[in-house]
Amino acid sequence: MTIEIVNDNPREISDIRVTIAEVEMITSTVPKAPPSLASQVLSRLLRMGDDYHRNQSPHQAIEVYFQLAENHDETLEGKEALSRLMGIADEYQRTGNSHMARSLYDRLMTLEDV
Repeated sequence: MTIEIVNDNPREISDIRVTIAEVEMITSTVPKAPPSLASQVLSRLLRMGDDYHRNQSPHQAIEVYFQLAENHDETLEGKEALSRLMGIADEYQRTGNSHMARSLYDRLMTLEDV
């Protein structure tokens, strides 16, 4: 938020700053709505993919990530899943598993059509 002040009186400017601080304090105490059920499920699916990846089950992680990236590409979780898929493909390429990297990159290219 940008506020333009067209007054050179320091007292009035100080009053404005206090008012903005008060507004920020009031709005920060307003309770936020709980996340929707869909948002909670998407978040848990992303964590599940992360758990699979961390536990050396990349194929399961890849499937969960693709489900999110393909079906929920407009959400934060869908975007994060896409980023993780790119990371796994890059990891495959760095470790000399070019065939798996190429397979993932090819499949990622199909998301352009989604």
